[in-house]
Amino acid sequence: MSTTAVDTLSTAEDIGLQSQEVPTDLATIRGFAFDSENPKKPPKGIIASLTVKLINKKPLTVKERQMVFNILRSFYSIDPITSDIESNFQIRWIMSTIMGESPLAKGPYEYPDPFPQDAAIVLAKVENDLSYEESIGDEADEPISSTTAGPKRKRGSPRRSVPRDLPDYNDPALQGIMHNIVNVCGRRRKILDKSLARPCDVVGSNGLEVGQWWPFRICALRDGAHGHTMGGIAGGKDTGAFSIVVAGQYSDLDKDKGNTLYYSGSNSHANKDAENPHVTSATKALQRALAIRRSVRVLRAAGGDPRWCPSKGLRYDGLYTVMEEAVRENHVGGMYLRYRLVRDPGQPEIDMSRPTQQEGKMFDRLKTSI
Repeated sequence: MSTTAVDTLSTAEDIGLQSQEVPTDLATIRGFAFDSENPKKPPKGIIASLTVKLINKKPLTVKERQMVFNILRSFYSIDPITSDIESNFQIRWIMSTIMGESPLAKGPYEYPDPFPQDAAIVLAKVENDLSYEESIGDEADEPISSTTAGPKRKRGSPRRSVPRDLPDYNDPALQGIMHNIVNVCGRRRKILDKSLARPCDVVGSNGLEVGQWWPFRICALRDGAHGHTMGGIAGGKDTGAFSIVVAGQYSDLDKDKGNTLYYSGSNSHANKDAENPHVTSATKALQRALAIRRSVRVLRAAGGDPRWCPSKGLRYDGLYTVMEEAVRENHVGGMYLRYRLVRDPGQPEIDMSRPTQQEGKMFDRLKTSI
């Protein structure tokens, strides 16, 4: 994943559409009629409806393609995209859906080119503008742990209104693991200085040591271990996958045998198509890694098989090579793709001692301090 959005979107002339004026701020987007027949329908609703149409194998009309184009241009024109704007319009969800990665899709679908590529550019801009932020309080973004959540904010109590550094516990180890990360308004964690973050789109160990441990995914992103704070596969269909996270999300489909992994493509649960697997751009990254025999970084997170996964946080377990792709059937009769990864020889053994007792206590203190 690039740290800057340097690419530009396709032009209307490139794809045979009209160049229309689009809104570029929160207020005007909210009131803009992207769909003239349903002027109050928000961008997310439009994309959801068009996705259902594509799942049913119906091509988009010229008018519908124009709507997708205008939505992409509108969000790309916002400068900067703030957390509030992203949250209000669910821009990440919209772009991921256009890229073919809707978590709710009941079958395979594909937006016509160049929309998936353009959506990836907008998504890269979102990540860049948000400075690698990570939500605090959303279940999906809580510290990765198999334990229960910490104390909740009491109803009516004020949220913190200014950015602040993490509390000083006079603990050098704690300050080390959370360096260059701040809490913002008590709701988000973010990397303070992106220029100090290590790029994640690098092949190999990227300077990491087997057994290296982090309390939060954003810490792993900061250190170049994994390119997403939520997604399990980091990479692209052209570059191939750079890293994956094993977190037990598909425990009924995947198998973890330590040195051998059976890892499913994204959205494998949702597909109901008995003939065609749902191939997202993230899955295509694994396909590309298989084609070029790319070794990928494997991180295990709490929530996965306890025989191999850490009890809290996430841990780097070394390089694995994607060796094989197989078509399998999920619990609703839909097809999905599963990959066999084998740990590369000559590496230190998986360090099951991490997190250490001290790191576990550190995790608990971080979690209850937020």
